[in-house]
Amino acid sequence: MKICKKYLISGVYTMLPNALPIALWGTATGIAMGQSSLSLWQAISLALLAYAGSAQLVVLPLFAYHAPMIFIWLSAFLVNTRFIIFSAGLQPYFSYLSLPKRLILGYLNGDMIYLEFIKLFPKPAQDYEEKQKQYSFFLGASLINYIVWQFFNLFGIVFAQFFKTEWQIGFLGTLALVPILMSALREKSMIIITLISVFIAGFFYSLPFRLSLVIAIFTSMFITFIWQYNNKNNDKNYAG
Repeated sequence: MKICKKYLISGVYTMLPNALPIALWGTATGIAMGQSSLSLWQAISLALLAYAGSAQLVVLPLFAYHAPMIFIWLSAFLVNTRFIIFSAGLQPYFSYLSLPKRLILGYLNGDMIYLEFIKLFPKPAQDYEEKQKQYSFFLGASLINYIVWQFFNLFGIVFAQFFKTEWQIGFLGTLALVPILMSALREKSMIIITLISVFIAGFFYSLPFRLSLVIAIFTSMFITFIWQYNNKNNDKNYAG
């Protein structure tokens, strides 16, 4: 699949407005990792391999308490289950690519990348030229997101080595996620699913080990799958 430079650049420019919140979130995550029980090279390795802020943060206290690896892997999986939805949504777009290329795109995928991509391309391409455009746009958006995140994530890790102190940096992550959340709530379906998830998390708030968040995540996944399934059926009926 050849790359269309126009749409590659378009993907980069589309993600640029999200660069600031991504940089803040990446820096906050990096500082948290740099102040954790991990060594410098362990933190850097985790950042490069995981490429997921929520997963990186959730495993830090588990590493500190020397939790079994099965619990660490399970915790990281649970906080990133939304990517199962993203992968299912992107499968019709890139199923024609080889497995290595699909693995690379899956690794580079992110919340805002998926939302911006689906907004611009609501349906998979049917011809080569359109597939080329979609592939190039997704690659451009993914690469700029990856570069910004990793740069500031690694910057935060290294920065924390020189200033070992218990900073209260949680507000940086919150501020960074606000514009991302607002961008995601442009669609009516996302607003409804978000409100239901918030209600579920609040309703089960008293459960131990923050199981309310797990229930809310799986509820939102279930609703999203049902929503997408109904939309596909409606499109088929309309086409018929």
